[in-house]
Amino acid sequence: MKMKDRNELKNEYRMFHEKVLQENIGKVTAYAEECMEESDVPLKIIFDFNIAIDELLSNICKYSGAENMWIGISVTDEKVYMRFENDGDRFDPNDVPEPDITADIDERSTGGLGIFMVKQLMDSFNYEYTDGKNVIEISKKFKERK
Repeated sequence: MKMKDRNELKNEYRMFHEKVLQENIGKVTAYAEECMEESDVPLKIIFDFNIAIDELLSNICKYSGAENMWIGISVTDEKVYMRFENDGDRFDPNDVPEPDITADIDERSTGGLGIFMVKQLMDSFNYEYTDGKNVIEISKKFKERK
């Protein structure tokens, strides 16, 4: 499924821009929490998104070489969507092999556990590279449709 670009999402997502710095992860988390709390999203879903934000933005800060990131959030009556864009090196997290979580801790290869965890927590995880930007969209349902 083709994702919409940032310009098309201005009416759907509440977007903001930050420099790619580890200390800005807290700002993003606080912003997302505020948006979700305003929409009465259950605390468990907020916690899941906090983990996803921390994992995804930590990777962007440590490995992407990006200078800028754009974060978007949209909350409907039953689902939360988040969009993460950065201008760093092209990197598709879907290319990272899933970690062997059954192996002894000493025998596991490094890397991939955070992305694996985010994929497990969310209902959807999509990546595309468009207009020179890495774009990840995640979502999670919090209410069943009646």
